[in-house]
Amino acid sequence: MKKILFLITLSSLSIASTQATNLFVSTNGGGNECNSELPCSSLQGAIDLAAPSDRIFVASGAYIENITIPAGKDGLEILGDGARQTQLISDGGQSS
Repeated sequence: MKKILFLITLSSLSIASTQATNLFVSTNGGGNECNSELPCSSLQGAIDLAAPSDRIFVASGAYIENITIPAGKDGLEILGDGARQTQLISDGGQSS
């Protein structure tokens, strides 16, 4: 009985870890959860919250920031509203 319970638990954890989450960024956002109702205002904020294979939807606008995508975020997708609609502009600083 313990072996069956262990296999069910392991299977449940494996399924849960492969589900991608959608995160949202908007120039007029201000939420800390990066959800569709309260999007983040910075791309870096969404990257920091993201897990591997998550999707970040970046609304049209200009985002003036430097971003760093840390190791371990394999499969992370960042999707903008289009090349002429969504712009990421360096703030001139150096990321650490």
